[in-house]
Amino acid sequence: MINPSSENTNYFYEKNADEPNYFNFHEAYGNVMQAHFHRNMELLFVKEGKMKATINGEEHVLKQGDIAVVNSYDVHHYEGEKQSHVYVVLFGESLKPAELKSGEGLENFLEASPNADFIFRYLELFLKNMKKWNVLSCEGFVHLIIGWLVSEYGLRKRKSNVDTSLFMEILKYIDEHYAEDITLEQLASKFGYTKNYFSMLFNKYLGKHLRVYLNELRVEKVEKRRAENKDSTVTALAMSCGFKSMNTYYRAVQQIKNRNF
Repeated sequence: MINPSSENTNYFYEKNADEPNYFNFHEAYGNVMQAHFHRNMELLFVKEGKMKATINGEEHVLKQGDIAVVNSYDVHHYEGEKQSHVYVVLFGESLKPAELKSGEGLENFLEASPNADFIFRYLELFLKNMKKWNVLSCEGFVHLIIGWLVSEYGLRKRKSNVDTSLFMEILKYIDEHYAEDITLEQLASKFGYTKNYFSMLFNKYLGKHLRVYLNELRVEKVEKRRAENKDSTVTALAMSCGFKSMNTYYRAVQQIKNRNF
């Protein structure tokens, strides 16, 4: 699926982003992305402003010229300043260069290179001409970017992480059961770990409590359903997405609006 986009809006994870031939290139301003993971690779280039990025529990504040690299199955989330401007590239296995299929990968956080102007000019050029893209040009685009990154930063051996693997399962479960009554106790019972351990995982990977993450996810689901069901009321949608009252829903919406970088 080739899906180039230049919409200046939040970009939320979709399951079809795991298709082998998936490709998406877009720019975003003040981008906020909830914690998620996917098989495909994702690159985030900071053109202007600052972006707080957390990948596998490690948090960095990215500045102009910095790059975040999300390898396959890395748990990640972003929160950008309102004035931040970023380029985001996602691509599937069929577009991935052979160098990245050998168990090696790029570091998750790359500081701005002295040669960064080249890659940002290249990104801008492709974005302006994306209507002319086809499968071959998308593959060439990805290979040039990865080739430049490897030559500038090198590759490293990837390590498995038990906590990351478990948290991926937790996120998947929450995404499938967000409308239900999910608590730390319930998760601990289901997955066979202690409540304190789950609390530690949410602090490590999200920097927030399960309740906050769950309500933010439910707000996103409400907005998505509103776009798909124009005739449904906000109250009906909020209740169907797991909110127990409209006060809780409006409070969650307000917290998202007041979120500071």
